[in-house]
Amino acid sequence: MVIDSHCHLGDWGIWAISAEEKIKRYDAFGVDKGVLMGGIYGADWGGRDEAGAQSLRCSNFKYTNEKTLEAARKYPGRFIPFMWLNLLMPDAAEDVEYFAKKGIRGIGEILPLNCRFQLYCDAAFKVCEIAQKYNLPMASHTGPEIYGNPLHMISLAAEFPKVNFIMSHMGWYDQGATEQAILGASRCKNIYLETSSSSYPKLIKEAVKRIGAERVLFGTDNGMEEDGWANDFRYEMEKIKAAKLSKKEEEMVFGLNTARLLKIPAK
Repeated sequence: MVIDSHCHLGDWGIWAISAEEKIKRYDAFGVDKGVLMGGIYGADWGGRDEAGAQSLRCSNFKYTNEKTLEAARKYPGRFIPFMWLNLLMPDAAEDVEYFAKKGIRGIGEILPLNCRFQLYCDAAFKVCEIAQKYNLPMASHTGPEIYGNPLHMISLAAEFPKVNFIMSHMGWYDQGATEQAILGASRCKNIYLETSSSSYPKLIKEAVKRIGAERVLFGTDNGMEEDGWANDFRYEMEKIKAAKLSKKEEEMVFGLNTARLLKIPAK
């Protein structure tokens, strides 16, 4: 079983891709399911702040979350819906409650870098309480920048040990941030590391060695294989193979771990 634990749909810019096209790509690469971590839709990404500048800080992502649920309902065997969340919105916690009742299976990908907020904040505490209530995993972008630094999620995970947290990109392209993500996951057993857009097969192997293969998740962050970016299917899949894991560990990372985390029957 292969599950892409980090993918997007959308209608905006180079990220524009329909559910049908995504499924075609999944079939071509042997991917069974994808975790829809929101989408790149102009209705949300084209928002403007009070000064007229384009900014995600003013988006509540409600349109995106409805489109995510729509795709998951249309193709229930292929997509698992998560919800995007802007912690700057005053009704962020209420949105989680609302979409949890509508069938969202997790929260994320939270975008502290794009929305310019610190993940470790009062709003996140309220959201974590609701995530615990509905048993929703929480995924957030992580990287070397101040807003996405792994330390923020590590701090939240320590405060909420009953909530499962997913570090999207496991620190991204930066070796120091990736090492920090691995250290945090070694200390907090409720942190999972997701591999999309990370650049170091040797650190994926180090993560498996240090925290166990059970908490490392394969992801593509969209998987546009023709665009030459790091997050194409070939690169993301070969990166796991280049880590030289055992066959059992590979199977766990490629899909069995995500299936267990989200209570999906493994085939």
